[in-house]
Amino acid sequence: MPWNKIAKTKTFLVITFKALFLCAIVIAALASGIVIWAFQFKLQSYPVYIYSAPARIPVGADIHDLELAERLKRLGYKQTSSSHVGLGEWRLSDLSVAVNFRKPPFPSFMIIQGPVNISVDTGKITEIRLMRSQQQVNEIFIEPEILHIIPAKGYPASLCRFKPLDEIPPLLVEAIIQTEDSNFFSHHGIDWASFWLAIKSNLEAGRYVQGGSTITQQLIKMTLLSNEKTIWRKMNEIVLSIAADAIYSKKTILESYLNRVYFGQLGAFPINGVHEAASELLGKSLDELDASDCAFLAATIRAPNVINPFRHPERAIGRRNIILGLLLKIGKITREEYDEALSKPIVMQRPGSVPVKVPNLVETLSSTEEMIVASNSQTNRFVVTTIDPLIQLRLDTALRKFTDPSMAPQVIVTSPETGNVIVFFAPADYKNERIEASLDLFSPFVLVPAFSPDRKSAPKYSLNSQFFTKDAEHGSATILDSFRIDRGSLTSRMIETLGPQTITDVFNETGIYSNLTGSGAIKLNDINIGKVAEIYSVAANLGDYTKLSFIYPPTGKLGPAATTARKVSLNPAAIYLMNHMLKTVVKPEDPDSIGLNLNRTPSKIISVDTNGVWGIIYNSEALMVIRLNGDIKDTGKLSSLMDYVMEPLLERTTTSNIPVGILFRRICSESGLRATSICAKVSFEPFLTGTLPHEWCPLRHEVDPKKGVKPKTN
Repeated sequence: MPWNKIAKTKTFLVITFKALFLCAIVIAALASGIVIWAFQFKLQSYPVYIYSAPARIPVGADIHDLELAERLKRLGYKQTSSSHVGLGEWRLSDLSVAVNFRKPPFPSFMIIQGPVNISVDTGKITEIRLMRSQQQVNEIFIEPEILHIIPAKGYPASLCRFKPLDEIPPLLVEAIIQTEDSNFFSHHGIDWASFWLAIKSNLEAGRYVQGGSTITQQLIKMTLLSNEKTIWRKMNEIVLSIAADAIYSKKTILESYLNRVYFGQLGAFPINGVHEAASELLGKSLDELDASDCAFLAATIRAPNVINPFRHPERAIGRRNIILGLLLKIGKITREEYDEALSKPIVMQRPGSVPVKVPNLVETLSSTEEMIVASNSQTNRFVVTTIDPLIQLRLDTALRKFTDPSMAPQVIVTSPETGNVIVFFAPADYKNERIEASLDLFSPFVLVPAFSPDRKSAPKYSLNSQFFTKDAEHGSATILDSFRIDRGSLTSRMIETLGPQTITDVFNETGIYSNLTGSGAIKLNDINIGKVAEIYSVAANLGDYTKLSFIYPPTGKLGPAATTARKVSLNPAAIYLMNHMLKTVVKPEDPDSIGLNLNRTPSKIISVDTNGVWGIIYNSEALMVIRLNGDIKDTGKLSSLMDYVMEPLLERTTTSNIPVGILFRRICSESGLRATSICAKVSFEPFLTGTLPHEWCPLRHEVDPKKGVKPKTN
């Protein structure tokens, strides 16, 4: 060969080598870039989980009012009669409730973990004891429910809940590695021996019978590639897998895989990740998995539809047993554990209940600081709301029973003390929703300055003061009766008597933004349900204005004290009279119990305007505001709806709330004066100091011969 040809050949080979080398560099760079993007923006991006409020279980509360059994059932806890209460189980007896609580889904917030014994006497919780330490505590908080999942950007809307590698049982990790990629820690992304063996087996069979993909390859395929079986897809998978192994540690790759691997379908949702698989397939948390469970989950990955105990129980058990044998062979389980696992059936179940729906909650929370922080975080992507799921369910039931969509219901239930929103049902833009406010909606506040005037010379009224003349037939009436009969006329006359400026000052102090027109009329600003709830918190709290809160601050504390309360300059005793005016008639047999009985009895007002109807019901424990649009003829249904939703909350009231300056007297319902021993209709009515009635009832009521009651001399 001439030297010039040799030189040309040499030059061609050098150029070709350089070109191939350059291509390799470009391919490596592209592969590295794609892998880094996948890990940083896809694999390291997880959904945001919106949780309900952790339920509080305090000593002294009624166990039935707390609905503990229903809460445990919804969380997927299994009721047992065994003396040994395992993890995720609970036992009920006449004198106690024993629960072994799972590890909380997130840190902090004082959520209990481990075995707890709750002693009960006549329905009341008398003691809460942490069994591991034998410590007595005054209260516990149990794990919350998931209300909503916000999918991660760039990733399907799956139910995947991220778990760090150190929180996944080592036996489950080992079972999956032995099943899917036994050489995971020794290869560099590709197990070439398994790869060529798979190719040979497939060629001999003339069809696809064996895969040779490593865990790294599976992760790349499920994240960046499709499931199509083509040479081009396989080449991309190999290149990207090698790049991933070169850039990231085995721990990072394994952790990402275990949180993304596919385990089958749950209706329309894919089950991704070991945490979700344990929960949705077996009804267990990761902490509860035994050797049989770990082997079964590892077996499921290869063919989720084939390894299905519902359809093919013999296949599932057979495949599980093979993996148990592998674990025994490598010394990860003992012979005793192996024999015990072989004897166990595979029980698949879906724990808990259908998630509670809270329409437009996410939209409402989107601008909050806590949501923004959670959405941008790489860890702890959760938000703990103040929503009570059981009360939210009651509202859903009530709305379907008593309303229809045309009424466009808006509902909010709060804790007046803290401002925490317990129930929410409103438009997505409810904060910008403005409804025309009528004077009638806030008419009770008109009477507050009448009960406790600023000037000593001004008249001081009581609920029994004769103020309003109904008509010639019925004669005069007390303020209490007048408010119930025709509060529009009473309100107008009270504004005239006290002066419009006095009323607007009270309104503005309580958050009812108003002003006087040139004609002296009171004009109110438009309003929404949240603002109405904040205004009536002044009434429920006897003078504290509390702003609404949907989310617990990320401090891990669930303290009962309100942090957004503002004291208003109104007499608490006068507000108490206003609240009493809005109550139904209460006639306790024991006068000593009147405080608690009255506090449990809610105050209620229903206000109809030209566009719809408002409903407000409250006591010191809870406050509900509802708005329905349209021409509502039957307000009785609205009243029943409010009673139904609020019933469990009102029953939790344990303390009386009577301010200084209030005294009760027995009043004859017929005369409105102090009752004698022969008055048939008697009620206990509150009075401010200085307005106590001194006159005895002069009416000569008929004496009940069976009781032998004699008239009291005046």
